[in-house]
Amino acid sequence: MSPTRHLPGRALALACAWLLAACASPPPTVPWPAALHVEGAPAVPAPLLEELQCVTRIAGHALVGWHPQRAELLVAHRPSDASVAHLYTVDGPGATLRALTTGPEPVRDGEWTPRHGRHLIYSASRGGDEAEQLYRLDEPEAGTGRRLTDPTRRHMLLGWLHTRDAMLVSSVPLDRTAAGGSRAQVETWLTRIDPQHPERAERVATLPGSGWWGGAISRDDRWLAISR
Repeated sequence: MSPTRHLPGRALALACAWLLAACASPPPTVPWPAALHVEGAPAVPAPLLEELQCVTRIAGHALVGWHPQRAELLVAHRPSDASVAHLYTVDGPGATLRALTTGPEPVRDGEWTPRHGRHLIYSASRGGDEAEQLYRLDEPEAGTGRRLTDPTRRHMLLGWLHTRDAMLVSSVPLDRTAAGGSRAQVETWLTRIDPQHPERAERVATLPGSGWWGGAISRDDRWLAISR
């Protein structure tokens, strides 16, 4: 029997398969984060994102610091079944990690208040906006801390005063708070904040422009060395 006699049947089968594939509902997609302004980019298929999890969900630990009063490490860790890292404390070799921060936003950096260690100060943004804010978490609580800083500015912890429980914080304004979305001139504020009384925050200096970082406070709290 000649193979050509089966071509119409094969063509019909291929046509049916093509029609079934065309009629199949498209895969679900993952919405872009609200903090991102996206134009012309296709939505990300959920199955593709799931396939990438095997690469992004890698469990690891990073040393963040020590507790000032107890033999406990502060570490950043992302469990294998989670998508973001958070802060944990561990009180001995091989001991179980105790979660401190939680939520959908990653938290990778923080430190205990240096004199008594009753508060954990950490930085975090929201929805990928990169507008870092400082939060206070009261030990032994775990979860989302109390915001200490002005949400219209981006903040960075420079250091702690030696004679009192207060921190020195630098901040710059966010573009979205400016008329037209940009500013002709930017100033960096240096603010002294008591984590227990953030409402008493006091601006101690105004520096021209941005790009100020680091910082070392003198032992008498009268001087600050800062880089740009």
